[in-house]
Amino acid sequence: MERMTDYLKNWREEMPSWLANYHPGDHVEFSDFMGGRVGYYPGSYFDGCLIKTANRAHCVHAFLYVDYGVTREEVEQELCKENALLGYHSIGRVEWPFEDIMPNGYFHIPSEYAPMIENRLMLVEEGVNPFCIMEVYERNDDKDGTWGAQRLALTYLFADGITAYYELFVNQYEKEPWLFLLQDHGLGGNYNKFGKGGILDEIIQRYDIFPDFVIRDIRSTSMWEGYQPIGGVSAVFDGMHWNARILYQSDKMILRTLPSLNIKEIARQHPRLTEEGVTHNLSEDYLQSLTEEERIRQMKEWTPDECLQYLCSNGTMTIEEFRALGHKLIDEEYDRLGWE
Repeated sequence: MERMTDYLKNWREEMPSWLANYHPGDHVEFSDFMGGRVGYYPGSYFDGCLIKTANRAHCVHAFLYVDYGVTREEVEQELCKENALLGYHSIGRVEWPFEDIMPNGYFHIPSEYAPMIENRLMLVEEGVNPFCIMEVYERNDDKDGTWGAQRLALTYLFADGITAYYELFVNQYEKEPWLFLLQDHGLGGNYNKFGKGGILDEIIQRYDIFPDFVIRDIRSTSMWEGYQPIGGVSAVFDGMHWNARILYQSDKMILRTLPSLNIKEIARQHPRLTEEGVTHNLSEDYLQSLTEEERIRQMKEWTPDECLQYLCSNGTMTIEEFRALGHKLIDEEYDRLGWE
């Protein structure tokens, strides 16, 4: 079995420029923080599993923790601890007023969900004011890249994880979290479950904003539709109760990323002509007339239906067959590059 961190190393991210160029005291726009990959954890409390797993893999540098069950004082105390993140030290802090995060300074939600979500106010300690704090951490000199990224940013947002997902990822930025830690907390303050059948699930399905990867707590949480567990990758054991958590990938990401893995090989094996209802030109002649950069950019814009039309000549490929094709092409590309 491959460790989850080792698997995620296949998806390394370059450090965002705003983070690489950050100096203590600098102002950072919240839109910059949200501009690259984001690791999202609703109902996070102070669980470090998401950061520990992704940071070792260098696949995410910006982490957004959302919880209304802790006070500002508790968060500040936790962030300032000497070993808040083992092997790292804080080099700066940025605080955003809610007006910088939401256009009107507050979260909103589709009206049909409002009555149930309003019940969450019963769970919020009276007199607590919302806050949004980002702490920037830098790796200690006695550690190297095998320990984790040179820098990372952790933002702690006092808010409801469901409304924050709708407002930030659906309504404002229209992008999916790259990595999502999914865990229902039962008596830990959930007014509605994050997993399958809950309001968050409905929002994800309705607005088609699926996190690319999900680390799911298998003891407490049911997985949403539209995801496949990644075979051959071991679980991580973490959290308050040391629960097993396994990695999933969205069907949308499988379809979206496969064309950019080895474009020439895909074009050779699966030529496809433009068909009625297709908005992008899928013809072999057209694709080969582009530079590789242009092909990658265009193919990343394809819809899942277009990807299937291009890759599957008979239109009847199952998701298992599609995943097998993806792994085959990846293996061939590794062989071509001489990677092990």
